[in-house]
Amino acid sequence: MTKEDFSQQGAIFLQPKAQFDTLVALTDSDDRARAIIEAMESIEADYDSLRGVLPKSEYQELDNAALGQLLRTLNPDELKKVSGDVFGRIYEYFLTQFADQKAHDGGEFFTPVSLVSLIAHVLEPESGTVLDPACGSGGMFVQSARVVEQHHENPAEKLTFYGLEKNATTIRLVKMNLAVHGLEGGQRE
Repeated sequence: MTKEDFSQQGAIFLQPKAQFDTLVALTDSDDRARAIIEAMESIEADYDSLRGVLPKSEYQELDNAALGQLLRTLNPDELKKVSGDVFGRIYEYFLTQFADQKAHDGGEFFTPVSLVSLIAHVLEPESGTVLDPACGSGGMFVQSARVVEQHHENPAEKLTFYGLEKNATTIRLVKMNLAVHGLEGGQRE
């Protein structure tokens, strides 16, 4: 399968060294932090929209055995049996959890997924541009894409996403969120 095949399915293509199974299979004698960093670098090399966005240096702060345990914890058998956009939903779950911990800092708010989904279904985007002037982590983009998917259309072909965000860390989150859902967007300044 090619990168284009993955794009048509609303997914990102990962080189073998960036695939989760490869990282989970590393042993204690392998440098897991280095392997994860190389995985992130290969993803950034394949996707311009993620260049300089993915976290890399943080992994070196963790013990090699702790990284191994973390990878194994994130790899339960149940996860291998599910279908659909499970990684996108996991990403949304973690965004929600971390947003609750840091809620309302500097006037920033996290809008719950259920509310964003309701708004997207009321607006019911079919094609064109989705502009979110306070895009945060990109929930409106993801939910708009889901509305298009419910009509058996490809959101990457039907919608163009643009967002505004003042926080550099949040900009990184929205770019990752879009990529996890097989979407791309632009930033208006």
